[in-house]
Amino acid sequence: MIIPMLPAPTTPIAQKDGTPHPAWHNYFQQMTQYISNTVSPEGLAAPPQNTANIATLNTQQSAGNIIYNTDTGLFMANQAGTFKTITTS
Repeated sequence: MIIPMLPAPTTPIAQKDGTPHPAWHNYFQQMTQYISNTVSPEGLAAPPQNTANIATLNTQQSAGNIIYNTDTGLFMANQAGTFKTITTS
């Protein structure tokens, strides 16, 4: 899941009756779900990607990112624009 975008700057957080504006209500629901799916007492969840998607993510923009390869069951880190398997013992 991608972190949701904030509603337009001109969108009020609350309506005149004091209830949340639907756009903000939706934003907070999506953000809460994203955080719940990513962070837990067990730790952080690495974003899952299959091998085909990882090939397209091999760019300098992904440098420093960590992902979980769903095809191989391995964690990978992007170093200098290329995802490499994280080895454990």
